[in-house]
Amino acid sequence: MPCFDPKLLFHEKKPPRKILIVRSARKDLLEDLFEDVHAVFPQVEIGLLTQESLKEEFLKRKSIAHVVSIPDGPFKLANIDPSLVRTLKDRSYDCSLLLLNNVRGEGYFSFRLILFLAGIPNKLEYNIHRQLKRSGFKICYPLLSKIVGVLKKIVGRIFYSAVMAVWKIKAKQF
Repeated sequence: MPCFDPKLLFHEKKPPRKILIVRSARKDLLEDLFEDVHAVFPQVEIGLLTQESLKEEFLKRKSIAHVVSIPDGPFKLANIDPSLVRTLKDRSYDCSLLLLNNVRGEGYFSFRLILFLAGIPNKLEYNIHRQLKRSGFKICYPLLSKIVGVLKKIVGRIFYSAVMAVWKIKAKQF
């Protein structure tokens, strides 16, 4: 018997066909979630977003249809290839399940943003008390300020590179 209400996994009263599980917490929590999801929806296609070093381990499992990998180490937007959002969008997930190492979900901004940008309609979070809840993630002022900060860094790097390139060209002319 699952430890959550299976109706939370439904979007627009339809059961999910494809679920993305984001492995951002302990393996025992992930194992419990796999069991719960398969108990409720044995035919659902499960995708997993996990670190590169664990990709091969999870590809061996029959319960996982495909694995999308991210670089090892702390998950930071600056380290992520932009094609990750495109890859998640192309797979057309109905639902995402973000595993949380704490109750309140603190420290998961980057994961929430990636799932939001991927356009996954039903975003849920599964915490250390094995509680499944809808993600309260919405675009708000703190999010916009973080996005602007990241964009400033990117634009700053591009601008700096452009200035340095022009400087080198002008230096060669003299």
